[in-house]
Amino acid sequence: MPAAEIIDALTLLSRTPSDASKGYVDLEVKADPSKSPGHGLYTYLLLGADPERVKHVVQARDAFPYLEQADKKPGHIVIQRLARFTYELGVLPQGLHVQVWAGDVPAEMVIEALTELQAMAPDARVPQEVRRQIPPGSGKGKRISLDLVDKGPLQLWKELDTAVRNDQH
Repeated sequence: MPAAEIIDALTLLSRTPSDASKGYVDLEVKADPSKSPGHGLYTYLLLGADPERVKHVVQARDAFPYLEQADKKPGHIVIQRLARFTYELGVLPQGLHVQVWAGDVPAEMVIEALTELQAMAPDARVPQEVRRQIPPGSGKGKRISLDLVDKGPLQLWKELDTAVRNDQH
């Protein structure tokens, strides 16, 4: 459902008194996906988290500019990281996944950008990003193009490192 409707529902939920016979509140919201065609739709399963913490997650993700076709140009590197959460909305350190665009750039430069991103302290409320524009003719070694969604950073780093090592022999 659209982020705005999730936030409205969470606000309504926090204002609704609990049913004394059940001890909790049930709220069912039916969203109209045509209000956000093609983008801005979210699916979440968060258990045991208070409405305010869920709002922070939804607002952070909604405000983050995801990769679009305009970002995907030769010579560009864009790596984005969104925190993965436990059901209680704690950040999963090993569950941080990245979206990567690397358009015809040296593999070593992608490794450098990925290393820079991994050095940032993960914050559940703030998605993170590293962007680089690589001038033509820069860098040596194997040139690669990647368009990856939801890839583990460590797995990606190992694959890139292997590509660089194999290219040097």
